[in-house]
Amino acid sequence: MSMLGRLFGFGRNQHYDRGISLFDQGLYEDAIGELSQSPHNGPDELTDRLASFYIAESYSNLGTSALYSRQYAPAREALGKALEINPHYADLHFHLARALRSCGVPEEALLEIEA
Repeated sequence: MSMLGRLFGFGRNQHYDRGISLFDQGLYEDAIGELSQSPHNGPDELTDRLASFYIAESYSNLGTSALYSRQYAPAREALGKALEINPHYADLHFHLARALRSCGVPEEALLEIEA
């Protein structure tokens, strides 16, 4: 295992490794399932943090894909889950606001824009 591979958590956790492989293939729902099985709060804090990041990125990708496909309710759900993990991404708040507005809740959309 290369030093860079070890830095990014590969070879430490089989669920993490499979989850990243699935993420790289664009299979985000499957990646979420594998990465969620990765033991959190374990001895390897970096891998735990990376797993959480990739779970949020998977939800973000699912949400934006649904948004562009005009499937606003699934977009709202996925983007909301991504923001639960990483609440400081302005683009996710913007995309969620678009989904909320399209779902007919403009008041909530405005709150996301303000966030």
